[in-house]
Amino acid sequence: MAFEDLTQKELVAVAEMFGTDIKPNASKVTIIKELSLDGVTFEAYQDLVKAVADEEPDLAELDETPLDVVLVPVVPTPVVAPEPEYQVIKMTRNNLTYEISGYKFTKENPFALVKEADADYLTEHIEGFRPATGKEIREFYGTN
Repeated sequence: MAFEDLTQKELVAVAEMFGTDIKPNASKVTIIKELSLDGVTFEAYQDLVKAVADEEPDLAELDETPLDVVLVPVVPTPVVAPEPEYQVIKMTRNNLTYEISGYKFTKENPFALVKEADADYLTEHIEGFRPATGKEIREFYGTN
């Protein structure tokens, strides 16, 4: 057997294996000539094919027992910001109204549901605000 017995498609594959540059639509004769110029012999090709075949496992010899592992695609879970915690704050100031950061306190309704971070700021930095007790809230709104 020789290069002449291979198809044009097989010769293109041989040229790729050995890194021989050929034009995309080169004829069999041209490919064989280029292989020869690069010093590629049919024997070298057969040796390479045999070496590759020796490295690849025979599929018939592989253990056919099923795997105990099931591969499941990893789907990233979306990162969700935690809901802010809230706290009821009571205004103890003598003001008729007091508005800050979107919260409105009045003499008639001195309680407001405030985000925890805002509650900390109000109680630590502004005089006249403190956390409301459960008893105060129940008494003010008339619930037991």
